[in-house]
Amino acid sequence: MKVSPGYRLLLFWIVLILYGSFFPFHFRFHHIADYTLFAVLHAWPAHLDRFVTRDLFVNVTLYVPLGVFWQLARERDGHRNPVVPVVGGFFLSSFVEVGQLLTQTRTASLLDVACNTAGTVIGVAFARAGSGRLHRFETRVVASQVFRPSANLLLLACWVGYQLAPVFPAFSRTKVAAKIAFLASPDSMTFVATAIAWTEWLAVAWVFAGVWGYDQTGLFALLLLLPVRLFLEGRMMSWSEVVGGILALTIWSVALKGAANRTRIVAAVLIAGIVLDGLRPFHFSSARSEFLWQPFGGTLMAEREFALPEVLRKTFVYGASIWLLEQSGLALTVSALAVAAGLGAIEIAQLYLPGRTAEVTDPLLALGVAYALWLATRARSRVPSDAADLRTR
Repeated sequence: MKVSPGYRLLLFWIVLILYGSFFPFHFRFHHIADYTLFAVLHAWPAHLDRFVTRDLFVNVTLYVPLGVFWQLARERDGHRNPVVPVVGGFFLSSFVEVGQLLTQTRTASLLDVACNTAGTVIGVAFARAGSGRLHRFETRVVASQVFRPSANLLLLACWVGYQLAPVFPAFSRTKVAAKIAFLASPDSMTFVATAIAWTEWLAVAWVFAGVWGYDQTGLFALLLLLPVRLFLEGRMMSWSEVVGGILALTIWSVALKGAANRTRIVAAVLIAGIVLDGLRPFHFSSARSEFLWQPFGGTLMAEREFALPEVLRKTFVYGASIWLLEQSGLALTVSALAVAAGLGAIEIAQLYLPGRTAEVTDPLLALGVAYALWLATRARSRVPSDAADLRTR
């Protein structure tokens, strides 16, 4: 069964709403019988202040795209009646509010339901008023070269995801001040961290060129993702990343983007960065630590919601190294096995590195990313007929 782009966008937005509504996923399931819609109906803010006003604006805005995507998807199937999207937005909001009664850090509110439903209505009205233009825009986006499935697009999406995860805002002045204070500390910039950031940002430039071409403005705009972290829950920004990024993008723009052997150079640099990152702090111990055979065992020991950025970073780095080797002339299978074997050797070395956790995760992750790259390459070869089909609708 083929799902239209409108319904794919709708599903993506619903998942985004659920993610943002239940983050950080700390639930309490005792007295479940008491958590009903009846409880939500009696949950109304006692007074209006700036926090309630801010939440009101966010709740309306968040559901506007839901109404737009839902209405456009139905109109593509020949249904213009707006009742289904509006009722759907109401029930989704009600489900979220009841679910938030089960969380430890969220509160339910009937005002949220009203704002969410209003946002859905606004989105539906917007879609009905400009359906023709929106459908033409959707067709151009889906049929464009930039958004066609590809290995480079998959890798770039992982990198952007790493920068923005856990995609949950934190506007606390205290937290922002603490993050800014970290920038003023010596730990914010070290030689090793800057070198590793430089290698990764060089790979970002190479991948970006494979998606957008040699658009220098768009490439340097990626650096703006770093200060966004100051307003994301649990994320920090360091001068090592900033300096490493600026150096890498400058060197790419000035010397590497026109070099005939740029792919092999970036591959060598990125692999060196992986080794450097895997072997720090470079103080080996005679005592041997335990090797974890459970995939993601070490990762899950940390806070799960904050482990996602590191998984996305490794997915990009390992995937980019595999794809760089493949584009340098090696077969994808050979590239994947070579990177996985190298990561396995690093994990063995980490048995004797204090503070590091040796586990089977990284080699398996590299093999999994290689399979995803292969799927993305296959999907790209099938897109032209889909794009042509969209243009004829």
